[in-house]
Amino acid sequence: MANHNGNGKSLEFWIWDAACSIRGAKDAPKYKDYILPLIFTKRLSNLNMIIHDMEGQIGIVEELNEIELAARETDEALRGILKQPGFGA
Repeated sequence: MANHNGNGKSLEFWIWDAACSIRGAKDAPKYKDYILPLIFTKRLSNLNMIIHDMEGQIGIVEELNEIELAARETDEALRGILKQPGFGA
């Protein structure tokens, strides 16, 4: 990264140093105690969003099927009316 702040450090190193000072001294294997639950929670969140989107799409499909059924019933009713004496050719 080519961005440097006033003291010659790149922004990446400055952010890394800030993160190190915040988290303190921890062994690398201890990070799994923090990272794995975060990854698991993020995955659950993503799956929940996918399921919610799919439910919305299923709802739209069901509504379209109901509209199509109503259109068929209306079409059949109109054909029945047109077959009555005095309406058709």
